[in-house]
Amino acid sequence: MGHVRGGTHPHRQRRYDVVMVAGAIAEVPGVLEHVANYTFAEAARYLRMPASTVRYWAKGGIVTRPDGPTIRFEQVLHGPPRQRLTFSDLAELLIVRELREQFNVSPRTIRRARAYVQETCDQPWYLFDLAVYGRDIFIEHLEPAPIAASRSGQMALTGFLDDVLQRVEVKSGVLKRIFPRVLSSHTSRPVQISPFVAFGYPTMADTGVKVRTVALRYDAGEELDDIAADYGVPVTMVRDAISFHVAVA
Repeated sequence: MGHVRGGTHPHRQRRYDVVMVAGAIAEVPGVLEHVANYTFAEAARYLRMPASTVRYWAKGGIVTRPDGPTIRFEQVLHGPPRQRLTFSDLAELLIVRELREQFNVSPRTIRRARAYVQETCDQPWYLFDLAVYGRDIFIEHLEPAPIAASRSGQMALTGFLDDVLQRVEVKSGVLKRIFPRVLSSHTSRPVQISPFVAFGYPTMADTGVKVRTVALRYDAGEELDDIAADYGVPVTMVRDAISFHVAVA
């Protein structure tokens, strides 16, 4: 693959460069995206996952069933077990969820493949870093997942990861925002979550307006056209924001 063990790829190096704009902490890489602001329940709602799954992927666990075998769940997220989640964790959970849902790749397989990529870096490596580094190594080591066992399967995985990573935005080495899926969406990426906007609550993309605010205005009797005009967005985006809020409320 042409990778060098112990090397530092440019993306991870930039993550720790400090860039200040008018003294705003939002412009300090590696700060807000690593603050543990989200409960397991919040992450589960935003990403439409069972809270128990989020908990197991974040800290591992053991389930003992009276009528069956004991099941051990391995932690999937980067770093030590935790009780609350960071924005970086949300981004990783989004990618793991999609790999599980679309290709039935086990958490253990994902963990092992990521470990292989991490061995080529001397900085922490996250799944959202696949956008710029490690994708080929990651896919190569997803075996024994059936999807990775053939050239056609690997090609499908590559295309899938490209699509998923469009919903995880990294700029200048900083994880900026994610775009959770909105069921029956009428707009491309209508809702965003960013640690730099609205204190990390879901907002209409590129507006800073919380989806909860939009839903409350609609519930108060305002018309969709009027709400859209106030924020300078299409009516379809307002519909999607309300749909997302209702789904995660």
